[in-house]
Amino acid sequence: MAVGFLAFFLHLGGSRASVLVAFTAATMTVSKTILYLGLEIVSGFENVGHNDLRTLVALYLVPNGLWIIVPFFIMVAAGSRILCALAAVDGAKKNN
Repeated sequence: MAVGFLAFFLHLGGSRASVLVAFTAATMTVSKTILYLGLEIVSGFENVGHNDLRTLVALYLVPNGLWIIVPFFIMVAAGSRILCALAAVDGAKKNN
């Protein structure tokens, strides 16, 4: 979360590093959430298995799903900007 705020403030300040920081923050968020869900699955839903299906979906799966989907789209957007910048640099080197 703090790295995400850092990316936001870097963006407000006009720093080009904000895209890389946003990509890194989104990657860490997706990885953490998938790891958290994976641990829950491996443990046999030890921490949330006492909930009925409706509660489990509404209060666990949907919020955690958002913590995967939204940062994933941030990763795609920031990653494409990074790749475009790298391609532009590579094209400039080939022309010289």
